Amino acid sequence: MFTSDTAYITFTINNDHTVDGLIGSAKFENGKIELNWLLPTKMTGIAFNLKCGKIGKIFEDDPLDSKEVELWLGPIIKGTIDGELRYTQGMAHFPMAGAIFTKAGD
Repeated sequence: MFTSDTAYITFTINNDHTVDGLIGSAKFENGKIELNWLLPTKMTGIAFNLKCGKIGKIFEDDPLDSKEVELWLGPIIKGTIDGELRYTQGMAHFPMAGAIFTKAGD
């Protein structure tokens, strides 16, 4: 089942390299950011994988009460990062949404 909606994604990379954030209304903590060393960025467009783990509903009408997700992040180009939200439950790597990230003020 596919559902269309919009959600904001925010995250903070902590000094210990863990990541906390929100994907819509779903909160995650202690995510893990990894360099995409397996396939070069030139081939995949992906520079980093942010493993968020299990999250809850992203928006009110989300058909899945919980799901395991990752954010796939491209390189920083002119102050923005293109990314994808990926469903990664089990062996799946299904793209759920595209995103464009910009750095918030310090």
